[in-house]
Amino acid sequence: MRYLSIATLLLVAALGCGSGSGYGEPLRGKVTYDGQPVPTGDVILEPNSAKGNSGPGTIGKITDGRYETPASKGIVGGEYSVTIRGYDGKEDPNTEAAANSPGNPLFPAYRTDVNIPTDGSEFDFEIPKK
Repeated sequence: MRYLSIATLLLVAALGCGSGSGYGEPLRGKVTYDGQPVPTGDVILEPNSAKGNSGPGTIGKITDGRYETPASKGIVGGEYSVTIRGYDGKEDPNTEAAANSPGNPLFPAYRTDVNIPTDGSEFDFEIPKK
């Protein structure tokens, strides 16, 4: 679990160092899996440079089926590659790092490409059950 946290921090740092023109508006929305709110996790947004987006990347924490990017690390809209990780939020008392654990994964990391409107501050994600 320690490696997952370190990897997440490195990814966030890398996303924050993009060549974009600066941060735009915070993005928020719902995250559901199989029709139910995802208890905890994260939404990682990377600008899709192959489709012309050189804006900033960011990450939003999922809490009780909702996520929001930090106000100081919003997005500018356009094409983004998104990775979503969702967990059940239940600590496993048998693991060494139970206090820092987001719980058991609900699904493998979900990846998708989306076009977020430049004037939009809401964008919902539905992770399909496989």
